Amino acid sequence: MVERPSTRIVPDPIPEALKLKVVVVGDQAVGKTSLLKRFATGTYQDGEEKTIGSDFFSKQYKVTPKGLVQITLWDLSGDPSYIDVRNEFYKESQVLFIVFDITNRKSFDAIDMWLREVSKYGGDHLQGACVIVGNKGDLKGKRAVQKDEGENWAKQRGFFGYYEVSAQTGDGVPALFNDVANNFL
Repeated sequence: MVERPSTRIVPDPIPEALKLKVVVVGDQAVGKTSLLKRFATGTYQDGEEKTIGSDFFSKQYKVTPKGLVQITLWDLSGDPSYIDVRNEFYKESQVLFIVFDITNRKSFDAIDMWLREVSKYGGDHLQGACVIVGNKGDLKGKRAVQKDEGENWAKQRGFFGYYEVSAQTGDGVPALFNDVANNFL
C-alpha cells in the first residue's frame, strides 16, 4: 500500500487592521451623527435624534495603499451640558473633526470655542490632526460660509485640512475618510 503525503491547506493569515481613533465635535444639529452614519453604514436618515452624551461608530475597510483600516469614530454631543463627557475623549484621540453646517454662520464661528475646549482638556496634540468639515454641501444655494473662507481659515491655523461634504447625498464623504486614513496611519 502506497501512502500519500498529507496535504494540508494553510490559509493566508488575516492581516491586522491599522487602527485610527477620531473624535468628532461641533455645534448641535450640524449633522455630525448623519455624517458618521453615512460613512459607517452608507445610509442617511433625515431628522436624526440628538446625541445624548456620546455615540460610537466603527468601520473596517481597505484603503489604498494602507490596506485594512479600522476607523473608530466618537460622536460627541454639541450640547454644552455634556462638556464633562466630551473631555474624556480628547486625550486618547489621534484625529479631531470639527464639523459645522455651511448654511449656519454661527456654527462656523463656534469652531474657535471647540478648539479652546479641546486644547484645555486634551492638550495640543490634536492641533496638526484637526480637520474642519463643512457639512450640508447639498445646500450650496443657502451657503453662509464660502468654501475658500473655510479653506483659508484651516490653512492659516496649520490644520490638516478643510473638507466639504454632504451626509445626505454622500458627496465628499469617502474622500474625507480616505485622506485622513492615508495621512494619519
